[in-house]
Amino acid sequence: MAKAPGRHADSILAARLLSAVARDAVAACDPAEAVQRVVAARSERLTVCGRTLSVRGSGRILLLAYGKAALGMTGGLLARLREAGGKRPVRGLVIAAAEPQGSGAMARRGRSARTRWIFPEDLPHRQFRLACLRSEHPIPLRASFAAGRQALQWAGRAGATDDVIFLASGGGSALMAAPLA
Repeated sequence: MAKAPGRHADSILAARLLSAVARDAVAACDPAEAVQRVVAARSERLTVCGRTLSVRGSGRILLLAYGKAALGMTGGLLARLREAGGKRPVRGLVIAAAEPQGSGAMARRGRSARTRWIFPEDLPHRQFRLACLRSEHPIPLRASFAAGRQALQWAGRAGATDDVIFLASGGGSALMAAPLA
């Protein structure tokens, strides 16, 4: 008579199922893929959360991405812009967490936000110009306040023919702090 599967076999099956669920959950949280799920690219058009904008029209496409997932979200949007094949200039400010250099290293040295220009290799440099600011998280310090001021200045430069896209993720309030007086 064949023996019924025991607790060990059930445990192995449950562990495999939980591992598959965990892998799918982590993959669903990928910032680039999350942006690509809500941004559709068609010939010379992007649809962002239901709003269609031309990637050939006049004016610029302005991007402000901030939070711990800012770099990944920006990558997802740039991929969609590449697919749409537009010619409008894209200018962006990306505010992300400082590269890990030990706990509080940026704050201990008293550094302010550093700007680094991002030029994706497969995108034309003249069309796409993105600045990346590294800031502090989870406690807003000097770089966070500098990033907040730069974000306000950046948003104030938007003109009537520009389209503005904001990509926000967790940690943004610490990475670009701009409290009212």
